[in-house]
Amino acid sequence: MPLSENTPLYESVSPEDRPSLAAVVLCGGRSMRMGADKAMVQLAGRTLLQHVVDRAAQACSQIVVVAAAEQTLPALPASVHVICDDVPDAGPLAGLLTGMRWLQRQSAAVSGIWLTGCDTPLVDADVVLRVASRLGEADAVAIECEGHTNPLLAVYRPSLLAALELQFAQGERSLSRCLNRLKARSVRAIDVASVSQLINVNTPEVLARVADLLGR
Repeated sequence: MPLSENTPLYESVSPEDRPSLAAVVLCGGRSMRMGADKAMVQLAGRTLLQHVVDRAAQACSQIVVVAAAEQTLPALPASVHVICDDVPDAGPLAGLLTGMRWLQRQSAAVSGIWLTGCDTPLVDADVVLRVASRLGEADAVAIECEGHTNPLLAVYRPSLLAALELQFAQGERSLSRCLNRLKARSVRAIDVASVSQLINVNTPEVLARVADLLGR
């Protein structure tokens, strides 16, 4: 049943149906529209990155933060793994590949990788689990909102690493185009989240709006 603003935010997927997940959180972007490093932007006394990591950790057994070299980050739990982009300034696809390679080296036994940026502080664990529960036999599943499928609110299978590596080696830099070539599914935003949860905090004006939502 589609969610509404009155639906409880923690309508959890039952424990027996929960997939084993890791999260890759990208925070190495230039944050040009915000005018400041989004990973360090304060919201309700915490940084955006801290909000995202804490919420993802409720659904994912491992958290990997992919940052730019020498980027300043806020204090994070000791269980969070912070790594640097293997290829600097090459976009979200490069960041996802960096996280996937790290998880492979650790022999991480996960069935899916939740990918997000550090600018979605209202996406909670239930949203992650609802999206992952739609994976089925697909390579990936992403949230679709207003006709746009968002590759940065998506779950990817770890087994996609080789295919994505090949596309990157061939010069592809668009994660959206990669997603279109995969055996991927989309899930309507209304089926997995309330309207406000998927807000991307990418400008000071949106930050003020989200702060007001949290205050209420």
